[in-house]
Amino acid sequence: MIISKETEPFDKELQSTLDKSKAQIEEKSNAGFDFKKLSGTAFEKVVCDSLNETSSGTSFHNKFEQASTHAFPDLYSRVLENKWFGVEVKTSQKDWKCFGNSIFESTRIPNLDDRIYVFFGKFTNPLECKWARYEDCIDNINITHSPRYHINMDVDDERNPSVFKKMELSYFDFQNSDIGIRMEALRSYKRKELGDDVALWWLPENEEPTAEDEGKLVIKLFSALGVEKKNRIRNQSLILFPELYHNRASYDRVLTWLTSRHGVVTGSLRDIYSAGGKRTVSFKSKSFRLPRIYSHLADEKDNIIDTLTNLSSAELSYYWDMKVKGDLKWRLLTWIDQIEEYSSIDDFPLRKWLIELFK
Repeated sequence: MIISKETEPFDKELQSTLDKSKAQIEEKSNAGFDFKKLSGTAFEKVVCDSLNETSSGTSFHNKFEQASTHAFPDLYSRVLENKWFGVEVKTSQKDWKCFGNSIFESTRIPNLDDRIYVFFGKFTNPLECKWARYEDCIDNINITHSPRYHINMDVDDERNPSVFKKMELSYFDFQNSDIGIRMEALRSYKRKELGDDVALWWLPENEEPTAEDEGKLVIKLFSALGVEKKNRIRNQSLILFPELYHNRASYDRVLTWLTSRHGVVTGSLRDIYSAGGKRTVSFKSKSFRLPRIYSHLADEKDNIIDTLTNLSSAELSYYWDMKVKGDLKWRLLTWIDQIEEYSSIDDFPLRKWLIELFK
């Protein structure tokens, strides 16, 4: 949480109020009140009423309101103009864990930034309560129909740090970046979490999945695709996976990428790049017999340049395992260097040919 000098006194007042509300609600449970009979919305009202009561003598007194249904967070206080505070109310029947809201936060109340807390009621007998800053108790981001925060009130900086500590960025920065940057940060985190041998199956770009997003959930045969789509996918792979140019090419990374990124499978992956054997290429008044993969470069050179230009730096960085610049000339020469490194062609000026081809 980013605490300014302006909001710090209010933040301390709210923390004190949360402590008092926790004690008040637990005391009520110890006295025999059965909170299990309450709905989630009814428990939100209990927390809201308690905060308004226990905040007596502070700036928050009687300034907490319940938000409308589905709004985030559940309670908010307009204690400062344009700098509000919020409390998300969560419950569980057995532990200190539950799902939070979508990372898209399309129903977020304005003017809150990262000034949000979680008040959690565990409906055991008697009731137990905990509170924490919202960003400090999110231990993961789970992928369902939409990426959702996972709340764990037992998050610990050393043993089980919050997801934002793992991602090495703040909740404030994450939520204030545009959706493309947010999703790329999530992909990068999930890749580290799952390991290099696992591909991400599906991550939607929007809270409400588009037709293109949903299409990734349908498995398609590469052979059933149209020519234009086949070429587009192949062109991307020819850039992302330089190991394809080795005479004993490895297709492991391509296979997981093809399935996870495009929802496409094939029983003859090698043929996508090498079917048809070798092809004759003329260069400097000489003829050379090259593997079929190089003829794809010659046939699709304009489209490959467009693809290399439009691929995100983050995606290139991940698959090339290096920091990538946006400059096209740098990208092109770096890609050519990698092709040359993997290629095992003898007696052919491969680098010069590629530079001449894509100049």
